[in-house]
Amino acid sequence: MRKIVTLSFTFGLILNLVAQKEINLTAGVGFPEFLNIGIKGHLEQIALGISVGTIPVSEVDEKILSVCGDFFYHFGKIPELSARRVWYGRAGINYLRDKINEYERIDRYTYLNLRIGRELNLSEKLGLHLDGGILILLARKISEHTWIDFPVIPSMGLNFFIRL
Repeated sequence: MRKIVTLSFTFGLILNLVAQKEINLTAGVGFPEFLNIGIKGHLEQIALGISVGTIPVSEVDEKILSVCGDFFYHFGKIPELSARRVWYGRAGINYLRDKINEYERIDRYTYLNLRIGRELNLSEKLGLHLDGGILILLARKISEHTWIDFPVIPSMGLNFFIRL
């Protein structure tokens, strides 16, 4: 229930930003977002975003879900094609769920995601985000011990965006 309230609150903030200024639709690939789609609302150099991602797994009956909520702050020089500065810091919370039906197992992880990135404008409406940083494990609930037990791991992403 807490997750639904948190996601609803984040989505409400994004809609509030959209009413104020600008909205972006995003699609990309990364870790921990995997193959993802999202929405991001901007107000000058600040943005809030939410994305949902997955990995198509065919060999086993496994379902992986990633939900990410992020805060962006843009800085640096202003490019020709946008009023948004080209560099950004990104901080967010990432929730991962890995469900393996064959073993009746569900593992859940919550991470703090800290990144720095660059916005590359292809036109006034289209662009790319490229970023990298670290994930810090905040919580986990696993059904059995796993060899993957790192409290800090790298994160990275490449996202295509369109400004509406």
